[in-house]
Amino acid sequence: MQRQESSPPIIQCENLVKIYKTRDLEVLALQGLELEVARGELMAIIGNSGSGKSTFLNMIGGLDRPSAGRLIVDGKDLFKLSAQELVLYKRSTVGFVWQNNARNLLPYLTALQNVEMPMRFDRDARRKRQRAQELLELVGMSHRRHSRLDQLSGGEQQRVAIAIALANGPKILLADEPTGAVDARTASYLMDVFRKLNEELGLTIVIVTHDPHLARKVNRVVSIRDGKTSVERIARGDYASRLDEVAGFEEETHDEYAILDRAGRLQLPREMLEALGVTGNQVRVEMAEGKIVITAPPRREEA
Repeated sequence: MQRQESSPPIIQCENLVKIYKTRDLEVLALQGLELEVARGELMAIIGNSGSGKSTFLNMIGGLDRPSAGRLIVDGKDLFKLSAQELVLYKRSTVGFVWQNNARNLLPYLTALQNVEMPMRFDRDARRKRQRAQELLELVGMSHRRHSRLDQLSGGEQQRVAIAIALANGPKILLADEPTGAVDARTASYLMDVFRKLNEELGLTIVIVTHDPHLARKVNRVVSIRDGKTSVERIARGDYASRLDEVAGFEEETHDEYAILDRAGRLQLPREMLEALGVTGNQVRVEMAEGKIVITAPPRREEA
């Protein structure tokens, strides 16, 4: 589904900061993150372990509070929500899919019963059962609706988990490493399920992953480095045309852009700086033929 540029973004964060404190340690997980997500967008967030991507997802999901900055989701300022309002927000606005299926599923229930669990406050048993069956059909799992957790493969469990996340009709689906515990073929199939949900339901989907090759399955990829947005990759064409291109490198299907923050600062990839021979914290910046050129400073002769 195309991003709905005319409407306000469904997720908007400005200068977002998250600090975790213990008695002896202070960890800066996010350092002024700037990011917007359009309604109906299918996007991925990538980054190394500790980059802050899962922290960001937890804050969107209402599982953690920001330390500073601004975070607006579906018109709600998450800084200002009371505890009761936050419960309602998590129940109606976001759905979560975890990598660890122990967090998604109850092993002693069938797939159908698991999907019905988030709807337990609905007293209409017939309506609840019908809704659960429709969701299992949507993710291709209606034929396994009476199977328990130990009777399902890892990919099947994740599809049931996606159905559970959709049970309360969220506007945003958040997936934290949803393909991390399955093989490459199953991971590709799960990404096709996310794309189907995005196209058919108009659902906004944000996927956190460490696998850059999944970029061919989404429209936008945001790379987070050291708690900040560093690079975005935007799909060049529609999904069908990208599948016809050579597989294996997201650079062939997406254009890459570095990100400026509101102060005009740019985070350069470390590998590029190393290739330039930059060893300190200084570079030379010049304008040449309408382009900004960055070079390493001349080496100083030792006395």
